[in-house]
Amino acid sequence: MQSKTKVGIDVSAKTLTGVRRREHEEKEQEFGNDAAGHRELLKWIGKAARVCVEATGVYHLQLALMLRAAGV
Repeated sequence: MQSKTKVGIDVSAKTLTGVRRREHEEKEQEFGNDAAGHRELLKWIGKAARVCVEATGVYHLQLALMLRAAGV
């Protein structure tokens, strides 16, 4: 079954900008690039999402590890 939620995440040292598309609705939101921001982002996208992360240096690494551990 294909995910109905798709998310693109732009990564910087201090922030994550997510664009989430569900059905025909698109929303954008910014999160901190820290543990609290990662938890907020996970709650915002849900676990049944297909995610693409724009990797910048090593700033995406902790986010990617958290998403994988959460089963995203």
